[in-house]
Amino acid sequence: MCEQTLKEVSMNQEHITILERESILEFSTLGCSNAEIGRQLERSRSTIGREIKRNSIGWKYSPFKAQLAYQERKKNCGAKNILKESILLIDIQDKLENSWTPEQIAGRAKLDKLYNISFKTIYRAIEVEFLSKDAVKLLPRKGKVKKNGVEEKRGTIPDKKMIEERPQEANNRSEIGHYESDTIVGANHKGAIMTYVCRKTRFLIAELMPDRKAETFNRATLENFKYIPKKLVKTFTSDNGKEFSGFKELEEELEIKTYFANPYHSWERGTNENTNGLLRRFFPKGTDFLKLTKEEVNIAVQKINNRPRKCLGWKTPHEEFWGEPGVAFNLTI
Repeated sequence: MCEQTLKEVSMNQEHITILERESILEFSTLGCSNAEIGRQLERSRSTIGREIKRNSIGWKYSPFKAQLAYQERKKNCGAKNILKESILLIDIQDKLENSWTPEQIAGRAKLDKLYNISFKTIYRAIEVEFLSKDAVKLLPRKGKVKKNGVEEKRGTIPDKKMIEERPQEANNRSEIGHYESDTIVGANHKGAIMTYVCRKTRFLIAELMPDRKAETFNRATLENFKYIPKKLVKTFTSDNGKEFSGFKELEEELEIKTYFANPYHSWERGTNENTNGLLRRFFPKGTDFLKLTKEEVNIAVQKINNRPRKCLGWKTPHEEFWGEPGVAFNLTI
């Protein structure tokens, strides 16, 4: 009977440790049986038997051989990325180049029953460069923290209705026709893009403008909304910029109501703020809007409106707004 104990070895390890392997050699040299070694290490007799059988050189157990074999097996364990050399990479690369996120690609593919992979698998494929080496640059940029204490000077707009008066249908997104509006500006505050986003469908309407004057904004709004059926235009919700000061003209021409968010409450127009961020992926801050063309803006709008959205059950804004798939609604070019 082997009288030696092994207090220094950690017990109940899932895998046999190098210390335990050295102890197996020592115990077996002393003539201990597999059962006795197992009791000392708190391992089963069969575990000790398999360990000695597959890691012996001649008739002698080798801890060194056992550890090398374990380390080699460990290299090959773990989840394998199913996208390696997969034809699906062609479709994924194409969608990344069209500004889809990995989550949108995976979600829409599952909805259309094309293939079923997780968005994490796509991220891993990008990380190990199964796609193009610059694929990581196609991912959405991270949000930046805004500086505190910077106030925007705003003029007062008379006779405006505040967001608290907005109808419940607009608040709960229960019907199409309620839009949030804004502008994004180009380098040196020259040039701008008018944006309207439907709260229910996230459908984007945008137009390149030479400036942010109220008359310019109204002209662009009326030009674009003449393509939208009257039943799908009910309310606008804007911030307090001076470009919205001509809202009464829009109310009269379009027979709608305009409501204003509270100053410095950008979250009250969160849908529009988020969509502006998507546009900024195409036209980052510092872009000279005076050199942009309407066609470039329309191409960006088409891509945004044809991207599946998680909040829409992986359908696209175009599908939800118009009730049919296809190329995004193309405004004036």
